[in-house]
Amino acid sequence: MTIQASSISPSINPPPTVDAETESVQLPNGDWVVANATRLWLHQAPMAGLAPLTEALTEPSEPDRTRQLLAGVLTSALRQGSREQAAPRSERETSWRHHLWSLASSYQTTHATPATMRRVAGRFETEGRPQLADYCRHVADEESGHDELALRDLRAMGLQAEALVAAVQPPNALALVALFRRLADGPEPIAVLGYAYVLERMALFSTAEYVQAIEAALPPGVKATRCLRVHSAVGTDQRHVRESLEFIANLPAQDRRAIFQAAFESALLMAMPSDYPGDEAIDALVTRFRVASSD
Repeated sequence: MTIQASSISPSINPPPTVDAETESVQLPNGDWVVANATRLWLHQAPMAGLAPLTEALTEPSEPDRTRQLLAGVLTSALRQGSREQAAPRSERETSWRHHLWSLASSYQTTHATPATMRRVAGRFETEGRPQLADYCRHVADEESGHDELALRDLRAMGLQAEALVAAVQPPNALALVALFRRLADGPEPIAVLGYAYVLERMALFSTAEYVQAIEAALPPGVKATRCLRVHSAVGTDQRHVRESLEFIANLPAQDRRAIFQAAFESALLMAMPSDYPGDEAIDALVTRFRVASSD
């Protein structure tokens, strides 16, 4: 199954009759997502002139339908995030300075993943749900060491990596980590799969062309895209997204509802305005954390 963009129908078009092949879910902002295996309909609140919708989640679902539902969740959250920003987000920057900041952010999220997923696995063991515990441990194992990739990239840029990530705390990344930990310790820990899905699905927007642009912006001979490559459309996240959809689709409706709600919260945070502090601030970080010359 190839991960691809979903087809979104304007909310003025009524969705098909909800049946065994169609599912629907309401989001925290009042929007409704209705989807079958090939298409989704996003109805943004308020829905004047439409008949009232009811939630319908089949048991089990199937991966393509789950993909469409999650695409609608992300679309709703990203649209709301755009509306709440004071100004539209600019095009993704490809300078080495932006990449440095991205690495500091990636360290925070990748560092939190293994321990948090293992904590959730322990909760599922206690609750007598060994299949969920095994899956969370699998995710933890798959993500282990990715924080070290970010550190290696920072070192390749001539920086004291450990000191930099200890001192530099990108607000957006910290907000995501805080949400992740809150979900892990909340009443429905299965919600962490919604968070994980969103981060990996959004990583697929880092295309091969984007990775190449970053590599071209780095000084000659500097190889500092290990972390980016893994978390991109050319890395492992394509497979992880596919595996996530297959696993989530077979969960009970209550679990999937919690996952959809968490995915919405996560995507809303991903839509926050950039926290990039500016070129001068990055230059100051480079001066502060540059590895001393041995000359």
